[in-house]
Amino acid sequence: MNPPGKVIIEAQSLGDSRSLFRLLIDGSVVGKDLTAVQLHLLIGEILRLITLPSNATVPARANASNDP
Repeated sequence: MNPPGKVIIEAQSLGDSRSLFRLLIDGSVVGKDLTAVQLHLLIGEILRLITLPSNATVPARANASNDP
């Protein structure tokens, strides 16, 4: 994943920081009508994907095959 050049967070209703938000990455709308929590999680996931090496894998649990 290429790192984004520009990330913009806009309030849907100007002047109301408790409103819903819109997320734009490099000029493209990625999310609309997001709550602050949803926006926080989405930005965190994007940053996680950017910082992981492209060949990284998520390690499996050691006893995954023994789960009921």
